[in-house]
Amino acid sequence: MEIETKQEEKQIYQLFKWSILIKGAISVAEVIVGTLVMFIPVSVIMWMANYVVENIFAGNREGFLAAEIISNAEALASIGTVLIGVYLIGRGGIKLGLIIGLLKNKLWAYPWSLIVIGVLVLFQVFELVKTLHLGIIFVTLFDLVVMYLIWREWNIVKRHMAKSAE
Repeated sequence: MEIETKQEEKQIYQLFKWSILIKGAISVAEVIVGTLVMFIPVSVIMWMANYVVENIFAGNREGFLAAEIISNAEALASIGTVLIGVYLIGRGGIKLGLIIGLLKNKLWAYPWSLIVIGVLVLFQVFELVKTLHLGIIFVTLFDLVVMYLIWREWNIVKRHMAKSAE
């Protein structure tokens, strides 16, 4: 096990904290979107997606963002808004609970976070095999970095707790 200097520990903690805060913001967004999706009719979602593409992207459906908006709206329509809503609320809620635990240095939160994010990464890799998607690649790489930072911070916290117990 490598021993970090105080400066390295501080740097790891800062990267860890910011990556966790970003994951937290994404998780809050998942809960909000999940809640909204459950109560907005599919026809309204499709109308909003088409409105955005027509007015912001001048009707150009070939661009990356425009294609994503339409693709996601169509996926919602085919899968069902309640299922997507429950999934997003559950996913975001679980991650929020773990993030709060991580920010409070709760030892249980470190391994559980690694397990949950690891499962999500496996799901994302499965999605990448089906459809090579730039957004999923970015999210997966970010999640792998977050997992590494969680693991490093967990080792530092455990070492400090062991020292204080002596």
